[in-house]
This record gives sequence, structure tokens and C-alpha cells, in this order.
Amino acid sequence: MVSRVQSRPVVTGLLLIFFSIYNEFGRSEEKTADKTGAKGDAMAKQPQILSNIAGSRVMGDRPLCVHVKEVYPGALSDFRWVPKQCSLPFYSHQMVKECVNEGMTHLTVGDAAGEAFYKYIKKSLGLPQDADYPESPVQYVKVPAAWSTDEMEWPEQLSDFLQKVKYVTISLGLNDVVSVRHSSPKDFFKNLRGKVEKVKTAVNPNAVIMLSQIHTIHEGRCETELCKACGEPSRVDVYRSVLKAVASCTGTSILDTTGITAYGKVYTDDGLLYRHDIVRPQTNLILNVMCSGLRLEPPPAECEAETLFKQWENSTASVPCNVAGMNQCSGMDEVYPGFGAGFNWQPERCRLRTFTKDEIHSCFKENPYLAVGDSVGDLPKNYLQELIKKSESGKELNSSEVPVKSIWNPFAAYENGFNSKKGVDYEPYVREEARFVVFSNGMWDIGAGWCGTDAFYDGLVAKIDWYRKALHKDAKVYLLGLQYVHTEECIDIKCKACNPTEKLIVYREILTHVSACTDTPMIDYYPISKSSGKNISLDGVHLSRSHVARTAQLIANVACAGLKPKVFTEIKCDELSLERARQRWRQNQIANTRSEDCPSVKPKCLSIPII
Repeated sequence: MVSRVQSRPVVTGLLLIFFSIYNEFGRSEEKTADKTGAKGDAMAKQPQILSNIAGSRVMGDRPLCVHVKEVYPGALSDFRWVPKQCSLPFYSHQMVKECVNEGMTHLTVGDAAGEAFYKYIKKSLGLPQDADYPESPVQYVKVPAAWSTDEMEWPEQLSDFLQKVKYVTISLGLNDVVSVRHSSPKDFFKNLRGKVEKVKTAVNPNAVIMLSQIHTIHEGRCETELCKACGEPSRVDVYRSVLKAVASCTGTSILDTTGITAYGKVYTDDGLLYRHDIVRPQTNLILNVMCSGLRLEPPPAECEAETLFKQWENSTASVPCNVAGMNQCSGMDEVYPGFGAGFNWQPERCRLRTFTKDEIHSCFKENPYLAVGDSVGDLPKNYLQELIKKSESGKELNSSEVPVKSIWNPFAAYENGFNSKKGVDYEPYVREEARFVVFSNGMWDIGAGWCGTDAFYDGLVAKIDWYRKALHKDAKVYLLGLQYVHTEECIDIKCKACNPTEKLIVYREILTHVSACTDTPMIDYYPISKSSGKNISLDGVHLSRSHVARTAQLIANVACAGLKPKVFTEIKCDELSLERARQRWRQNQIANTRSEDCPSVKPKCLSIPII
């Protein structure tokens, strides 16, 4: 581990010259890690070389950077940030391993920018990107924004890690600045302060906690008017001042990477996130704090937030972004195309309304909600229930009193699968109260509950028909579109075997025909769920909480804001046209075959011959 505190002998001139050449003109670690064993041996010795040079506080002909402020100004060179005033050690994968082997542990809490830090350190340690390990020395807890209504629930398997962790990076703010769910500076201060305090109470009291400053937003590359308007530099500057106030009021040091992120043309097309070119030097700054004692910017001595509130309120950042032509979305077709993933999905042409807890409660009090089907529909129901329970008007309600319920009925292709016994408990609610009903089926029928394409179509049609007869005459019925399955995120072979993409495409087509031929409009989540596999749960199938939240808000926009669901008027439902579609589905071998690696729940399928 590199040390700036412990004094060591000055290395020989030969080593100084060698490292100066390596640091300033050396190739990136991808180039050095070639086939020769000699170069691998040289990489393994670098930590010791760095350690000696750190002891002398000199690297080449320049002093070693001591404080994060000395890192700027600088320039980007071959994945590295090179300060003009001092030298900054660059941590290769091998050096990261050495640092961690000496007991360093790191926790990242926050948004996608923070997740990038975590993934790079994880990659350096040779850990797979698609799986979590409780014993890993680096961990990540996702919190999309300071305004997020998601509770910061610490995974139980991380309880020991939290008590021992030595360094914590909190990365929040990007989605509070550039988002339809805009936070005023005052709200941002309150929400961010709450998140920081919660982190501090959960982790090792001796841990070094870094609050990552909001990085530069390159509005010149934004794909949407929303990003351009909300990412305007003066707005970002206000939110950075809020973050500094949070740092002072919580006694938290600031990790400032803004100088690196301002270095242009290495960001993604949305103008918000950064490519590997920037993520590596950003992460390297964290590694220098962890492994070589680079000093952070200390928080101001006094908490001066109260005096800043008026200044913030008088700024343009206190009002929602002025986005020309961005009216509320009127139909599901307007929601797409868009960009982002999960709760951060933003339509290009309009705004989706984001409902508060009280608004959700008021809406479904007037339109009691019933979800029928599998967990893809059950999870948004759970999310809505949680919001209502936490709302002011619903704070004393128990689950039985919340006007949002579900019937677990995950199979469409079973005999009598539409007549679930579990529905009996809710019979009064189904027959008299429910006014907004959403069916979600397909995930089990594709995989473990597979019975074939004909059985799926006929079973789902029968289920919808059965419930329509049982429901109150004023109830409105909808179909939740089948989401995309990211099989590349699957952690076992069963997940991949049960959800081949070609089968998914066929079953999605069947759902559109069910929608058209039963006059059941679709709340279509497919494009959003396909936009990012990284926001899907580790099983590759179930949506992560951010995706669940956006699904729930889409449902609320249909139920409470007049968003028109998708209808498939181009699909013909006459007997001849439907039979032609059935023949096409039957002839698809993948759609009508179960892989040997896909386990079966041994369903009693509907008695329909499968070709």
C-alpha cells in the first residue's frame, strides 16, 4: 500500500527515472498486460516502487499530490488524469489487489455514477460483474436519487461488512438535477442530508465517508430538451453549492471529480454518464484516497444552510426546468422512444407525471386497484401499497384497508388456471370494489409453466373472460405487457434455458393478439425494460426496484392521469386471421419446445394439441 505518512528511504535515481517514464509516457495496463512474463513481473513490482517514491514525496521531477485540490488543473492522457502541479499514482489492477489485500474495504451508495466506481474496482479485483459476493471487499447499495422514496434497506448479508468498512463513497445528485421528478434546492438539501445521516448511522463509525460532488453535465450532447434545460451549468452550480452545505452540516468530506468530468468528449450520448475513459481516472482518485492517503476537501466548519435557503429559492434552480413543448404524455405511444432505464426513463416527446404518496392514495381510493397474475404485476402492486401506507392520509391503514390488492395467479395455460382459489378471499373486493384491474401473465408460461402457444392464448383469453364476468360492471381491465428478459444477466443456466429471446418475441406477439381480440388495452413496459439489463434483478427476469417503481408510475398515469394505454387496431381477430397467427406460432420450434435445462412445475395444461 502506498503511504504518505510513513517515511521511507529515497529510492535510487534509476528507479526515479524509470517511474517518471512509466507514469508520464507508459502505456495503459491493457497494453502492458501482454503475453510476456517479464512485463507481468514488472507490474507486480509497481506497488513497491510507488511505496518507495511516496516515502520521498517525489515522483519523477514533480512532488506527489497530497491534497485533492492539487489534482486540478490537469489533462486526460491514455485513460489517466495527469495533474499539472504534481504527480498522481495510477493504480493498475495488480496494485488495487495489493491495496485490498492490506485490508482496505469500500462501499458505494448512490446512482449510476457511483455504480461505475464500484464496477471498476470490482473488475480490478477480477470479480464477475454479473454477480454479488457478500465476502467481497467492495460493495454497492443502489439509491437512484436523494428524492427517491425507496427506503435505503441495507442487505442483511452486508451487516458484518457495514460494521467493518473503512471507506464509503456517496454519489447522489445527478437524478435530482436532470429528471422529470425535479427536486428544488431546499428539498435536495433535506433529502440528501437524510440519506447521508442514514449512511453514517449504518456503517463503521471510524469509516472515511466521501460525498462525491455532482459531476459536469455536458448539455451540448443531451439527446432531449429535458436534459438540455435541466443540465444548464448555472443550475448544476446551485446544486453543487447545496451538496457543499450538506457536507458542512453532516461533517462529511467532499470528493471532487468535477475537474475530470469537465474534460470534454468522453461522455455517453445522453450527455450525463461517462465512458471508461473518465470512469477510470475518477475511480483512480478514490483509490488514491484509500490506498495512498490523498487528502480530501474538508467540510466547512459551520453549517450555513439556513442562510443559503433564500439564495437558493431566488435562483432559477428553484423552479422546474423550462422545457419547451414538454407537455404531459397523453398516450402510451408518446412514452416511446425515450432514454434511460428504470425510474430514470424519460420520454423524448413528453413528460410522465410522477405521483406523490398522497396522490397515489387519493387516486386508488377512487379507483380500487386489483392485480391478477404473476410477480411482474405483483411487484408494482407491492410498491403502490408501500407508498399508500407511508402517505399522510394512509398512515394508519393496514394492508387489508389499502385499496390496492393482488391475486396470485401466475399461469395462464393451466386447466382452470383463470379460476384461482386464492381469489375467493377477495371475492367481495373483486365483485364490488375493484375498478382498475391489470392482468400480468407470460413469464411462467414461457418457462417453468410452459404448455405451448395455443394453451397460453386460450388460457389467458379464458382468464380475462372469467374475471370480466365476476368484476363490477364499471371495472376497467388492462393487460400488462410482457417485459424483456435479460438472459445475459441470468446467474444460472435455468434462467437462460427458460427464457430464450426468440420465445419471448413470439409470446409478446401472442399478448398483443390477446389484447386486441379481448378488447383489453395494454400498459406496455417492454421498451423500458429492454433499455438496460443493469437495472434488472440478478435472476435476469424480475425487475429491480427502480423498474418496479416506473411500472407502478406508468400504471398510475393510466389510472389517475388519463394516459391512454396501447391498443392494437391493426390486428385482425376474425377466425381466419387468428388461425393463421396460431399456425405461425405453432410452427416456431423454440416457442413450442421446453429446454431440458428448464425445470417444469408439471402443470396440467389445457387440453389443446400442440404441433
